[in-house]
Amino acid sequence: MSSITSSNKNLLNPGFDLSTVGGLSLITYVFFTLFNINTNNEVFLRLLSIGSNLINHPHYMATYFRAYASWDNIKEYFFSTILAPLILAIGAIACFVFPTEWAPIFFKAYLVSSGYHYSGQTYGISLIYSNKNSIQLNKFHKLVIAFFIYSSYFYNLAHLETRSASINILLGITPHPLGLPNQFVFISTCIIWCAFILYLALNYHLYKTQKSALPTIVHIVVFSQILWFVIGAYNNAFVKFVPFFHSLQYLLITVYANFRTQFNGAYYSLKQLGQFFWSMTFLKYYRLLVILGMVFFVGIPYIIHKLSGVNFLFTSVVISSFMNLHHFIVDGDIWKLRQPKVQKEIFDNSFGERHFLSNSVLSNSVLQ
Repeated sequence: MSSITSSNKNLLNPGFDLSTVGGLSLITYVFFTLFNINTNNEVFLRLLSIGSNLINHPHYMATYFRAYASWDNIKEYFFSTILAPLILAIGAIACFVFPTEWAPIFFKAYLVSSGYHYSGQTYGISLIYSNKNSIQLNKFHKLVIAFFIYSSYFYNLAHLETRSASINILLGITPHPLGLPNQFVFISTCIIWCAFILYLALNYHLYKTQKSALPTIVHIVVFSQILWFVIGAYNNAFVKFVPFFHSLQYLLITVYANFRTQFNGAYYSLKQLGQFFWSMTFLKYYRLLVILGMVFFVGIPYIIHKLSGVNFLFTSVVISSFMNLHHFIVDGDIWKLRQPKVQKEIFDNSFGERHFLSNSVLSNSVLQ
């Protein structure tokens, strides 16, 4: 197959990429809204569980697969692979020793930082597809895109963490709001509208200067983020599936990076994609991710529950919080576009793309 060039506008396949990076989440939101899905319905809960085991959990393991694949990787990312988990383990142990005091704090740290992590991933993917579609973005252009994406996170945070926000019991733990000033709600609304106007203006500017606005797939990625944190935040059924859609995005990138040598960045038809996903190379890799996900998210909490007698749900929340916080740190370390290894995996070696990457202002990583 031909090697990847700047003319390859997608990673795997136009339709597959479009649905994976956000198209599926848009369709799901419309479906959940029209049919007012009951979150206590057995079918809904079963689908949520299947999605977690087949997509959510493997997306964490894909990060570990990359970070701990060799001793050289571990040494290169020493803080995130060795020191960070040790520090977080102390926090997790404190949750079991002082469940009332520490568990809500540990859980809250995960909840608050997850939106930032999601935003970073959305931003990174939007730049990947902008680059692949030969859109020339300077630092200010990227700042406008980032501003719109991160404004949705601030909007969501402001509405959930003000002093007057309701206190909800989540998975048996009561994480109290951060107590932000109530005025943040109004401020965040103004900010996101300003960010939206700037985003529209950016596209108009790009069209006038480069004869092309941001590609459709970038709009899908960006507006999926807005849907997750703003519009769809009031749909209880949809919110529960947001981690699934985020994980789906991530797996698209990791699968592409890990198996670039197999399909070499060439255009893939749906038939070819089907053959690839049924190949033993992919199935062995994916099977490993699923098994490891079950071990970390089900097996370890169950063992702790059995040995200590601590409630299984509480144990699952603590371990899940630990896994998420560690994932955020590792992910931000191993996907820095400044790294030649990452550049080679995602893009070709043409001067144009190397120049784009060297001037990139990604916050910390392509999928932070």
